[in-house]
Amino acid sequence: MRGLAFGLAKGRRAFGSIAPNPLFLIKSGLIPLALTVGYTVKGIIMDKKPLSVTIGEGLGDWATGGIGKHFMKRNLNRGIHMAFHATAKPWNCINGLGGRSEMVMRPEVDADDNGRIIKRMIIVYHHANKAGKHIDVHIGRRSVIYRVTGKPVEKLIKFNNQGMLTEVSKEALLKHVRAEITNNSRTPQNLDHSLANARCSWAYDPELANVEGYGSGPTRQVIIEQDVEFYHPSVHSSLHLYAPCLNPDQGLYMYQLYPGTEKTAPIMILGTLIPQPVPFKDRLHLKLIQPEDFEAKFKGKIDVNTATRKYDGASAYFTSNGQGFKFFSPRQSVVTGKNIEYTYKLPELADKGSEHKPVGMGEVMFWQRTPIGLLTNQFGIKGPEKVCWNYIDAASIGGILNSNSIRPRNIHPDFRVYRMDKWDGKDVHNASFATNRLYQEALRDEVGGHFNVVTLARCQRTRTSESWEGFVGTAEGASINKGLKVKWWGDDADWRVTANELSLSEKGNIQGVLEFTSLESGKAFNLGPGQIGSFDDCMALLQAKDSVVGMVAKVHGRQGHEGRACKLVMWHMDKGKVPRWFKT
Repeated sequence: MRGLAFGLAKGRRAFGSIAPNPLFLIKSGLIPLALTVGYTVKGIIMDKKPLSVTIGEGLGDWATGGIGKHFMKRNLNRGIHMAFHATAKPWNCINGLGGRSEMVMRPEVDADDNGRIIKRMIIVYHHANKAGKHIDVHIGRRSVIYRVTGKPVEKLIKFNNQGMLTEVSKEALLKHVRAEITNNSRTPQNLDHSLANARCSWAYDPELANVEGYGSGPTRQVIIEQDVEFYHPSVHSSLHLYAPCLNPDQGLYMYQLYPGTEKTAPIMILGTLIPQPVPFKDRLHLKLIQPEDFEAKFKGKIDVNTATRKYDGASAYFTSNGQGFKFFSPRQSVVTGKNIEYTYKLPELADKGSEHKPVGMGEVMFWQRTPIGLLTNQFGIKGPEKVCWNYIDAASIGGILNSNSIRPRNIHPDFRVYRMDKWDGKDVHNASFATNRLYQEALRDEVGGHFNVVTLARCQRTRTSESWEGFVGTAEGASINKGLKVKWWGDDADWRVTANELSLSEKGNIQGVLEFTSLESGKAFNLGPGQIGSFDDCMALLQAKDSVVGMVAKVHGRQGHEGRACKLVMWHMDKGKVPRWFKT
């Protein structure tokens, strides 16, 4: 087995090539097994190598699409050469794709079972004898090429003792690709790599600089692999995709400038999408009512017909140009200076469109199937939603939207519209609750799918309603912008002080935070003066300095998770460290 492994490795390195698709080799009449047998016989008779090594080399050459440099030189006839050469033009063998140019524009954008288009991206550094030093960015079965030879990054390429790229070199190469993308550089596109080709790699070996064969060269190494996701696939002439390792803050586009010929490669742009959101209205600023005042100050002041469930998700603006949708956070990115875009985290919604060109706000929610839901789904059985799936918590929603990765495959979106700002160019921002909801329902009925309105609810405290974050409502005839909200308290938690960062400002106000670690979850949290208590309470803690470290406080937050809009309730006298000076 050791000899076989050695032979496989040596066979791959000896030819040092990238394999054309085996399907085309078979179609051309070139039988890999016959070549393997031929190479094995040659190795035993002519080179007098051990059987395990010669078999390994033969299999290695077969696995990489090569046929051995010595065997190729001595035994390759013209017919086999022509068949092998034809395999470098796979677009001639593909049926039902409407020609090569269409294939370039729409590279494998077939959706999966959930309507998403996720492909594996493999970025490779390749030092080839003929093509020189370059980077291949493979997306599915297609790749774009960025030249390294003659570029400043060429001087930064270093290898370790095993002939592998150093981590610093990999990052420099990725930075080079990002710069080319930011500059919207023109790049040739390659169409003759299979997924196995994309992963083909070998350590740096200067002796391979003299080897002949397609793709041969001193080294070819995978820099990074990552899933990328296409969105807006049927809306624009260019393909939009989210590739976090190339740009975690903005989407990318692929656009064909030149379709190429049988002798010349297509020319593409893989560039950065610059979001141009419309001027959005201000986000909702609902007045908060405490749970203990639910009956008198909330239910007693709203029209109960406007009472809706308050969703514990992430607020987002949406806008449509009549074709696809785009989604933005109310917050601005410190990187781009623009509203953070959520579009590529909601691709199923992005590809929809409305002829009314709506603009509005809603709550991004994600749900996940329960074990019962997974079981019933296998048999096509539909059950009650609350049994078959559950919303994930707000912290997890924020983590998904702000992560540098595509959305997990088992997480599904539910966008709840709660305010429409524009409809057919008309400003409906301040329309009454009932009128505005008619526009929301019209959008839901037109678009369908993952767009929904917020649920009207009986304005009563029940076991079900208290599992929600709370209620939202407004006075009769008023706009939702004048609404009220009530948010339930969640379960109390115990937090231990780990640091005292309170201090006095120049104006004599208390600033800074107390740092805590939750005894329930182990997570770290901070409380500011407004969450701790009165000025006198905070001043006592400020003056105590590090003596408060180790004390345990009882804290409660809103429904959702323990750190949500939390405040300090009391200090425990029977837990943790309690200084002698401390009084409740």
